Amino acid sequence: MLVYHVPMQGAIRVGSTVIGLLIIGFVAAFASDSFLSARGAAGPTVMQSVAPFQSVLEFVCLSLASAILGAIVAKIATTNAGMAVFGFGYFVLAMNLSGFEEFVYLQGNTWLLVCELLFVAMLILLGSLLIFAVGGPFESVAEPKEGESASILQVLAIGLGVLPIIYLIAQVPDKGQVLGACVVGGIFVGFLTRKYLSSMQPIWMFAVPVACGAIGYVVGNQLTGFSEDLLVRRSVSHLLFPMPIEYAGGVVLGVSIGLNWLAFLSVPEEKQSG
Repeated sequence: MLVYHVPMQGAIRVGSTVIGLLIIGFVAAFASDSFLSARGAAGPTVMQSVAPFQSVLEFVCLSLASAILGAIVAKIATTNAGMAVFGFGYFVLAMNLSGFEEFVYLQGNTWLLVCELLFVAMLILLGSLLIFAVGGPFESVAEPKEGESASILQVLAIGLGVLPIIYLIAQVPDKGQVLGACVVGGIFVGFLTRKYLSSMQPIWMFAVPVACGAIGYVVGNQLTGFSEDLLVRRSVSHLLFPMPIEYAGGVVLGVSIGLNWLAFLSVPEEKQSG
């Protein structure tokens, strides 16, 4: 019986994670029809939809459902798996919503976009706190040395690492390219967190990079702003391309992937094989 204990435990962890991803993916896809713009398109934002209060309420409910499901998966599998399920809900929602081009045609408000992104980051932080409380801390995080602690500046500096990745990768406001840039940016943040904050539980590192996107909005708006003419001429700053939900889905999922990859690589070979 003991021979099957470890494989069975692994199968339960993988199975619970896959089921969690399927459930929250279905819920998020179903909820995407609730976010309609004035032009009748799905999205691209929550607070600038035709029914902003209803959209915000439904988005909060989706975030709560994602966090609860992520917490359940974290309890059965791992905390990082729970965070991946949490982020996947936003990712699927972003896949089903329109993007920056629709925002330009709607003549959206950049400052309201900043407020929405900070609101989304707050929901991500609350969801992270719930999942870490239920699933427990990351086992792969090293014990802090005496007198060692992470500073706010370190956390912020690593969170800002998502912006140059988005600027370099998201060359056009296409959904795949923008979401891919956010995921890669999240993976980069996960790598930096493992490298330079190896003794800190990464609770903040899912929300902070998303909040840092607000700085990207401000800088991009000051550099070029946006208009239909600038969009056609491809003269809009790349920092304006990701919408808040795209930031949430790509970054949270990417950070989870980055943390998981480096956690595996840091495990001694005898533990990997055993």
